[in-house]
Amino acid sequence: MDFYGIIKKINELKNELEQLPLSDIEKDIIKSKISDIYLYLFEKQEVAPAMYTPMAEPQIPKETPPNVDYKSLVDTFLEKEPAKQTATEDHSLLSKMSQSKIVDLKRSIAMNDRFIFIKELFKTDFDAYNRYINDLNGCESIEQAEQYLSQLKNQYEWDEKNETVQYFLSLVGRKFL
Repeated sequence: MDFYGIIKKINELKNELEQLPLSDIEKDIIKSKISDIYLYLFEKQEVAPAMYTPMAEPQIPKETPPNVDYKSLVDTFLEKEPAKQTATEDHSLLSKMSQSKIVDLKRSIAMNDRFIFIKELFKTDFDAYNRYINDLNGCESIEQAEQYLSQLKNQYEWDEKNETVQYFLSLVGRKFL
């Protein structure tokens, strides 16, 4: 089965998922696994995910016009927000884990968060995201990471009041607890 055949099968499974009597949390977990598969496939493929249209036979342009805004698979997964859970106790396992030290940023960022960071913070540039996360992992002190982050804030024009920016900065901060 070729690349597009696999993507078509994954899309069929994703559509069937919506019909199953599962809770929102279970559906989100399955969607996260599907996201992992998409990411893996597109990292191994030369064709960018934004050029794939699931309902039609893939049409790969010979030359991609600059500044064309294709709807990507990342956008599709981000259209629905995951089910929100409310924490009633501060002593829960989730609360304790959210305050623990992070050893490796790349492994600590969940797939859904990774897609959000790539889309909102790094202007859908997968390579830049991976490069900067690796660089931040290599920082030896919080001061070094802060200098690096200030360059990123300027380069990508991050608004520090934005929730996504704050969450990303908190994850980086947890690396240096």
